[in-house]
Amino acid sequence: MKKIKEEKQMKKQNKRIEIRNEKIKMEKGITILALVITIIVLLILAGITINAITGDNGLIGNAGTAKEEAEIANEKEILEEATVSSMGKDKYGNLKQETLQEELSDNDVEVTQSGNNFICKFPSEREYIVNQDGDITEKKGLLASEISAENYGNYVMNYSDIDVADGGESQKSDWQIYYAGKVTDEAEEHIYLISSNYISVESIPASKNNHTLTKGSYPYSAYFPDNVFNDYPNGSDDVAEETRYLNGQYYEYLTYNNTKSTNTNMRVVAYMCDTSVWNKFKTDKAEFAIGSPTIELLFKSYNKKYGTNYLAGSLESNDTSKDSEGNPVESVNKTGYRISNNGGDSWTTAYNYGIITQDTTYRLTYGNTRGIWLASPANGASTWNIMKIDSNGQVDNDGYLGTQQGFRPIVCLKPDVQLEKVEDGYRIVE
Repeated sequence: MKKIKEEKQMKKQNKRIEIRNEKIKMEKGITILALVITIIVLLILAGITINAITGDNGLIGNAGTAKEEAEIANEKEILEEATVSSMGKDKYGNLKQETLQEELSDNDVEVTQSGNNFICKFPSEREYIVNQDGDITEKKGLLASEISAENYGNYVMNYSDIDVADGGESQKSDWQIYYAGKVTDEAEEHIYLISSNYISVESIPASKNNHTLTKGSYPYSAYFPDNVFNDYPNGSDDVAEETRYLNGQYYEYLTYNNTKSTNTNMRVVAYMCDTSVWNKFKTDKAEFAIGSPTIELLFKSYNKKYGTNYLAGSLESNDTSKDSEGNPVESVNKTGYRISNNGGDSWTTAYNYGIITQDTTYRLTYGNTRGIWLASPANGASTWNIMKIDSNGQVDNDGYLGTQQGFRPIVCLKPDVQLEKVEDGYRIVE
């Protein structure tokens, strides 16, 4: 009996030991699991902490951004004080490079002039643009003076789409760099853009008294009915003042001779330069828009890109200019422009294949029109004639009832607008 009793007690004890061992194993398992979970949580927290410190929006990154913003604010404050002081030293309140440089010399700032703007470079390598009004912007792209002619024709991706819907079919036209710089010595430096395509007749704006052009013999061509140009009875005086420098030689002639033109061709040009109607293509980045390039703007751009020596009228050469046969002519007069392909040695009213390249900046292939109107009067067969470019490259002129030409609007960007290079061309710095 005693032996049986001892065996039972032994079995109970073994059972207790077995249960205890199982409990210990379980507790150890829970402890290890808890440790693993704790380690994972700590790693996650560590990652969050590291990211909060070193990430893009982390403490270190934000500290760097805050430091940079503080430096920029300080540099702008230095510029503002120097600009105000510099303008105060000029009796007319004008800003001059040498005075501004003097005001900034203690801060080791280098001042250079770009057109009517001043570029101020700090030791930090940051640059700022100060315009003639004393406005300051950080320089992040290229100004007009920094854009080379080889980039004429490049697209500006974010200016504005033109809806040139025609016959219910939607089509968009982008913008290309047409010219960058001064058109005349007195003008400011601007970047000029041209519509990359003809605009449809439906997209051509009505005159200031709401008269519309008549569709021509090609899908996108149009001509000028009498009621359009009769809305501009004062001719040359009705041309928007802000655009007159684009026909600079013509207006020099009028001023020198104390006269004006009410010829039909100048009344047509007044419509083409009426910013009140063409500014439908203007954004807050532009000063104005007109219906097409002028002959002077065309030659400025083409000469710079291709090294030609084309001229559109020259008041200085009026007394000595001759036509291709050696007969005395006026290269520019009240009627309009003659043109030269040899720097003014001889003058004519048209050049076959003057624009020899197929560069779409200047001419598009035959199809929707046979060419584009130019916003300049021509010294052609009559006082009705306006300059034009044919799709074959001929620089010529035609009467206002010509049915084959269309329009590619020109936009003049503000002088402090900057462009930055992107993969497909350029974009305006916002």
